[in-house]
Amino acid sequence: MDGLSQKLRLLLSLVDRKWVFNSPFYVDLDITERCNLTCPGCPYHSTQDEETKAGNVNAIDMDFDKIVRIFEQLLTTRTRNIIILGSGEPLLHTRFTDIIKTGKELGFNFTVLTNGTMINEEKANSIVDSGLDRLSVSLWDVTREGYEKTHGGTNPLLFDRLIAGLQTIHAVKIKKNKRKPSIVIHFPVSKNNFDMLDKVVELAIENHVNELSFAPVFDNVSSTGLQLDESGISHLAEKLREIAPRLKKAGIKYNLGNMLLRLTYGKSAWKTMPCYVGLFHSKIKTNGNIHSCCRCDVTLGNIHEESFSEIWNSKKYQSLRKSISTKDGLKKFSEGCICDYCSFTHNNYKIYRYDRFLLPVTKALNFFRAI
Repeated sequence: MDGLSQKLRLLLSLVDRKWVFNSPFYVDLDITERCNLTCPGCPYHSTQDEETKAGNVNAIDMDFDKIVRIFEQLLTTRTRNIIILGSGEPLLHTRFTDIIKTGKELGFNFTVLTNGTMINEEKANSIVDSGLDRLSVSLWDVTREGYEKTHGGTNPLLFDRLIAGLQTIHAVKIKKNKRKPSIVIHFPVSKNNFDMLDKVVELAIENHVNELSFAPVFDNVSSTGLQLDESGISHLAEKLREIAPRLKKAGIKYNLGNMLLRLTYGKSAWKTMPCYVGLFHSKIKTNGNIHSCCRCDVTLGNIHEESFSEIWNSKKYQSLRKSISTKDGLKKFSEGCICDYCSFTHNNYKIYRYDRFLLPVTKALNFFRAI
């Protein structure tokens, strides 16, 4: 019922266009800036960027008490879904399981994105006991040699550790008779690995993975050269359709529809439909700054200085929503943010299907307000 209520409130927000009646469907929360890897497409720790490489001494963790206060603020809204990913490896936070346990006790659903290299038996037990809903493990290659090459000379034993971590989580779930967390392999597809999809499926089946998530790699870090060209995108779309029946037969969920939408709209989604991210999502960084999404540097407030509700309903947030609701506004917006292969394409597409029919209602309301 809460989900339906949120959707109805979002539709009401679309009709009014002045006030927001819903809260974010989910919040993306950073808890640490530290990481033990240098994934090539990462905007924070890629080997392409010396200032944000792994081991950066200036990297910080968010204080546990501050995280709890954020949870308490979000409780005042209808937001119940929190995604922990972003600028660092979540399992490096010394109180990671305490964060999840506390949030679960307050009624939140959690998805955590990890590189998977830190999951040993002790960590697996604490993760399962924490009540975590969904654990998404990022995987850039399916072989030890490829993993080492992809991560710029990373110790190839980390690949073995990642695979062992998947197996250990599954074994602990069986031992404790638990269904959570759901295990996801998140496979960023680049020009170096787009021909490995069959092997990814095999790996997922062998390691009892519950879901496969694909995402196109885009050149968000200068000179990575990982982005697929048009020929590669066409081949990838075809290959995704081929592996879908195997995944369905194995009972593994997958995001084929979402991925195909992102490939279809590519760099030009903002030319086709408005961006609605300001209505359903917020990004909270480790320093407390709030953004509409992880690809935009526009700061809308700081949760340590104002309440989340104040920021969500602020003039600054309203101005952003208005700006990205038009093609001209989006064009200007996309020049300062990274909108290529937007990860919210499927969300925007779903909302736009309804919004295009609501526009006449909005215009009529504005007309009567003016007279």
